Amino acid sequence: MLAGDIRSVTVDPRDDKVIYSGVEPVALYRSEDGGENWQELTTLQEVPETARKNWWFPQPPHKGHIRNIFIHPDDASIIYLCIEHGGIVRSFDRGKSWEDVSKGIDYLDIHVIAIRGGEWIDTTSPPRGAFSPVINPNKVGYAENGLTRNYFHDFLFLPALKGDEKLTMILATADQSPGFWRRENRGARAALFKSADGAESWTRITNGLADDLDSMIWALVHHPTDQRSLFAGFGNVARGHASGSGGAGDLMVSRDMGESWQRLNIDLPADRVLWAAAD
Repeated sequence: MLAGDIRSVTVDPRDDKVIYSGVEPVALYRSEDGGENWQELTTLQEVPETARKNWWFPQPPHKGHIRNIFIHPDDASIIYLCIEHGGIVRSFDRGKSWEDVSKGIDYLDIHVIAIRGGEWIDTTSPPRGAFSPVINPNKVGYAENGLTRNYFHDFLFLPALKGDEKLTMILATADQSPGFWRRENRGARAALFKSADGAESWTRITNGLADDLDSMIWALVHHPTDQRSLFAGFGNVARGHASGSGGAGDLMVSRDMGESWQRLNIDLPADRVLWAAAD
């Protein structure tokens, strides 16, 4: 049985009956039967206290959560967890044991981590930069060329249409972090950016999106059957936290690799987590 506030859900890319759920306070659960039954991976709590003491959140109730779960597409025994706040932990044995791999990260507010083409990329909060060399220390430096926002949340790798293309990515951003929005009594001033060169440079996407988006883009997901399409979940949430007050939400779709967007005619509350599956 799941206990806690669910903050992330991931399906094993090689077995869709295996589902992981990360909660607040920090804990990880796994279902082997499509979500009918759940078991906590208690070994996560065996991570040394020197790392666990960083598992917190700046707003009440000050408890960290698992923001993102990454399962390696070629080896499901390799799992990475992004903890907000708290860094990154890794397992090479399907959760039987864990190690903290946050060394070198100067700000432990980790939102998403993913791999494509042998390169690891993660998103963090300001003012530390959009992407940092967490897993591959030989590739140092931040990737901010062309970005006009400094709060970074979800991102997606887009499928390569040519074998020799560099990584194409979509990144959800905002002007400062949720704490600034609240203090300044304003919206997120959110924006989407696209990179066609592996995060070396970025171009803002404006077709179908307002110049000044009050709602934050909390979630980006691929269409389950159309590789050119993706969805974005929006929400007027002051803090981006499950205990924060929620407002209106929107769901938008792009059918051209993120170049243009249209709102779906669906009335939703503020969206923080989005999952797309074939009907």
